[in-house]
Amino acid sequence: MIRMWVISDLLETNSKDQATPLREFNGHTQVITDLKLNTLGTRIFSSSEDKTCKIWEAYSGIQLRSYALKSQVVSIEVSSSESQLYIACANKNIYQYAVEGAEKPMQIFSGHKTSIKIISLSFDE
Repeated sequence: MIRMWVISDLLETNSKDQATPLREFNGHTQVITDLKLNTLGTRIFSSSEDKTCKIWEAYSGIQLRSYALKSQVVSIEVSSSESQLYIACANKNIYQYAVEGAEKPMQIFSGHKTSIKIISLSFDE
C-alpha cells in the first residue's frame, strides 16, 4: 500500500497523534520497490516485488495503468515528457514501455552481468 500525506499535517502532529493519510493507493501485493511523482504532481508511478509497475492518478487514487512483468521490479524511471517508462527487473533486464500505448515493451535492454539496483535517465534524453 502507498500512502500520501499533507506534509504540514505530519509536521504538526505530536507523538500522541498520528496524521491521517490524505490518500491510500491499494493494488500492490508485495513490497514497494520504487516510487516516482511526475513534475506536475498529478501522477504517481510505483513498482513492487509483486512483478508489477502501476500508474496512479495522484488526486483521486485511481489506478490508471498496470504493467505485469515476469520478474520482480527493482527500479523505475519516467522520461521528462512522461511518454516513456523504463522498468528495471531482477532478471537483469530493463524494459522500455510507452506510457500511453501498447501492452508489450517497445524495447528490452539486456546483457547486464550483475543485478540492476537503480536506473536513471539523463535530462537530455
